Amino acid sequence: VRADEQEAMEHGIHGVPYFLINGKYTASGAQPTAMLKKAIEKILAEETSAATSLDGMVCGADGCHFAQ
Repeated sequence: VRADEQEAMEHGIHGVPYFLINGKYTASGAQPTAMLKKAIEKILAEETSAATSLDGMVCGADGCHFAQ
């Protein structure tokens, strides 16, 4: 709990509900399910398109690995 409190302070979170997605995308306050779904889909699309391939390596939001 203390670690969560510390992380919240580092992100400037002072109230709930507060959503922190992938450690960098945020939404505060009560949000409709449709808005959260749309936000997650947008984040997934952005992070997937950011993936690149270098000499058999595939890199994305979850790190790098060799393509199979």
